[in-house]
Amino acid sequence: ELSEEQVLRRFRLDKAAIAGLCRELGPDLESLTGRRHALPVAVKVTSALAFLASGSATSIPSTDPPGSFPGVLGLVGGFHVALRAPSENEAAYRSGGGAGWHSINTQVVCDAAGAITNVVAKFPGSCPNAAVLENSALAR
Repeated sequence: ELSEEQVLRRFRLDKAAIAGLCRELGPDLESLTGRRHALPVAVKVTSALAFLASGSATSIPSTDPPGSFPGVLGLVGGFHVALRAPSENEAAYRSGGGAGWHSINTQVVCDAAGAITNVVAKFPGSCPNAAVLENSALAR
């Protein structure tokens, strides 16, 4: 429903790039539970993009592009995407050792130009950031 300009302003990517991310990440982001109220892949992708585009990711040291830091090849950032408590394995999705909310622990990697090169969004909130990294394509 948004115009191309609105999409670019809100998500920092055009509609075609977002559709490509949805196709690429779909197999990893599809709900495995078959629940009626599971979030569609497009909602998960655009939610993550809106968060990243807002500049509120605390793992990024500056609003300057990564290339402005001498010797930096890219950035790895992690954040939790809140979700409703799942009906199966609920305790695993509790964030921060049972902080009272549930999430998916998400990792995003970008290159020195700021282009997103990898997204991992499949580990429950209780999974440590180090484990997400160790089990990602980046580590391999």
